[in-house]
Amino acid sequence: MTALTAPTITHRTGTIRLAVDGEIDLNTSGTLGHAITAAVSVEPRPHTVVVDLDRVRFCDCAGIGALLQGRTAARQAGITYHVVNAHGIVLRVLRLLDLDGLLLTEGANAGSGRPRW
Repeated sequence: MTALTAPTITHRTGTIRLAVDGEIDLNTSGTLGHAITAAVSVEPRPHTVVVDLDRVRFCDCAGIGALLQGRTAARQAGITYHVVNAHGIVLRVLRLLDLDGLLLTEGANAGSGRPRW
Protein backbone atom coordinates (compact mmCIF):
# COMPACT_ATOMS: atom_id res chain seq x y z
CA MET A 1 0.00 0.00 0.00
CA THR A 2 1.06 3.55 -0.71
CA ALA A 3 1.13 5.76 2.34
CA LEU A 4 -1.23 8.67 2.55
CA THR A 5 0.60 11.97 2.50
CA ALA A 6 -0.73 14.71 4.71
CA PRO A 7 -3.49 16.46 2.79
CA THR A 8 -2.48 19.71 1.14
CA ILE A 9 -4.57 22.50 2.60
CA THR A 10 -5.58 25.49 0.52
CA HIS A 11 -7.60 28.27 2.11
CA ARG A 12 -9.37 30.78 -0.07
CA THR A 13 -12.18 33.14 0.84
CA GLY A 14 -14.09 30.97 3.26
CA THR A 15 -13.27 27.63 1.62
CA ILE A 16 -10.71 25.12 2.79
CA ARG A 17 -9.68 22.49 0.26
CA LEU A 18 -7.96 19.31 1.38
CA ALA A 19 -6.16 17.65 -1.54
CA VAL A 20 -5.67 14.04 -0.48
CA ASP A 21 -2.93 11.91 -2.07
CA GLY A 22 -2.34 8.19 -1.61
CA GLU A 23 -4.35 5.35 -0.15
CA ILE A 24 -6.77 5.66 2.74
CA ASP A 25 -6.98 2.58 4.94
CA LEU A 26 -6.95 1.59 8.61
CA ASN A 27 -3.33 2.72 8.96
CA THR A 28 -3.81 6.12 7.30
CA SER A 29 -7.43 7.12 7.93
CA GLY A 30 -6.42 8.93 11.12
CA THR A 31 -4.30 11.35 9.10
CA LEU A 32 -7.31 12.21 6.95
CA GLY A 33 -9.61 12.44 9.97
CA HIS A 34 -7.25 14.82 11.77
CA ALA A 35 -6.91 17.02 8.68
CA ILE A 36 -10.69 17.26 8.28
CA THR A 37 -11.17 17.97 11.98
CA ALA A 38 -8.53 20.71 11.83
CA ALA A 39 -10.17 22.24 8.76
CA VAL A 40 -13.58 22.29 10.44
CA SER A 41 -12.16 23.71 13.69
CA VAL A 42 -9.90 26.45 12.32
CA GLU A 43 -10.66 30.06 13.21
CA PRO A 44 -12.05 31.98 11.54
CA ARG A 45 -14.44 29.23 10.58
CA PRO A 46 -14.67 28.45 6.88
CA HIS A 47 -18.01 28.39 5.11
CA THR A 48 -17.05 25.28 3.15
CA VAL A 49 -14.64 22.35 3.47
CA VAL A 50 -13.84 20.45 0.26
CA VAL A 51 -12.13 17.05 0.38
CA ASP A 52 -10.59 16.39 -3.03
CA LEU A 53 -10.00 12.67 -3.71
CA ASP A 54 -8.55 13.08 -7.20
CA ARG A 55 -5.19 11.54 -6.22
CA VAL A 56 -6.62 8.81 -3.97
CA ARG A 57 -6.18 5.35 -5.45
CA PHE A 58 -7.74 3.26 -2.68
CA CYS A 59 -10.12 3.78 0.21
CA ASP A 60 -11.35 1.09 2.61
CA CYS A 61 -14.06 1.21 5.27
CA ALA A 62 -11.80 3.12 7.69
CA GLY A 63 -11.36 5.84 5.06
CA ILE A 64 -15.10 5.93 4.41
CA GLY A 65 -15.57 6.30 8.17
CA ALA A 66 -13.18 9.28 8.23
CA LEU A 67 -15.14 10.94 5.39
CA LEU A 68 -18.43 10.35 7.21
CA GLN A 69 -17.04 11.65 10.51
CA GLY A 70 -15.82 14.73 8.67
CA ARG A 71 -19.30 15.29 7.28
CA THR A 72 -20.78 15.00 10.77
CA ALA A 73 -18.24 17.42 12.27
CA ALA A 74 -18.85 19.93 9.47
CA ARG A 75 -22.63 19.74 9.85
CA GLN A 76 -22.37 20.23 13.62
CA ALA A 77 -20.25 23.33 13.01
CA GLY A 78 -22.65 24.65 10.36
CA ILE A 79 -20.07 24.23 7.60
CA THR A 80 -20.84 23.01 4.08
CA TYR A 81 -18.91 19.80 3.30
CA HIS A 82 -18.10 18.47 -0.16
CA VAL A 83 -16.23 15.37 -1.26
CA VAL A 84 -15.14 15.74 -4.89
CA ASN A 85 -13.27 13.91 -7.64
CA ALA A 86 -13.78 10.37 -6.39
CA HIS A 87 -13.03 7.93 -9.21
CA GLY A 88 -12.09 4.33 -9.88
CA ILE A 89 -12.32 1.96 -6.94
CA VAL A 90 -13.03 4.82 -4.51
CA LEU A 91 -16.11 5.88 -6.44
CA ARG A 92 -17.17 2.27 -6.84
CA VAL A 93 -16.98 1.64 -3.08
CA LEU A 94 -18.99 4.80 -2.35
CA ARG A 95 -21.64 3.68 -4.85
CA LEU A 96 -21.75 0.11 -3.50
CA LEU A 97 -22.29 1.48 0.00
CA ASP A 98 -24.93 3.88 -1.38
CA LEU A 99 -22.94 6.82 0.02
CA ASP A 100 -22.28 8.62 -3.25
CA GLY A 101 -25.45 10.68 -2.87
CA LEU A 102 -24.62 11.51 0.74
CA LEU A 103 -20.94 12.39 0.40
CA LEU A 104 -20.29 13.40 -3.19
CA THR A 105 -21.13 16.79 -4.57
CA GLU A 106 -23.48 16.38 -7.51
CA GLY A 107 -21.73 16.90 -10.80
CA ALA A 108 -18.30 17.22 -9.23
CA ASN A 109 -17.27 13.67 -10.06
CA ALA A 110 -18.21 13.38 -13.71
CA GLY A 111 -16.72 14.54 -16.94
CA SER A 112 -13.65 16.71 -16.65
CA GLY A 113 -12.60 15.52 -13.21
CA ARG A 114 -12.46 19.12 -12.03
CA PRO A 115 -14.37 20.07 -8.88
CA ARG A 116 -17.20 22.56 -9.13
CA TRP A 117 -16.38 24.79 -6.20
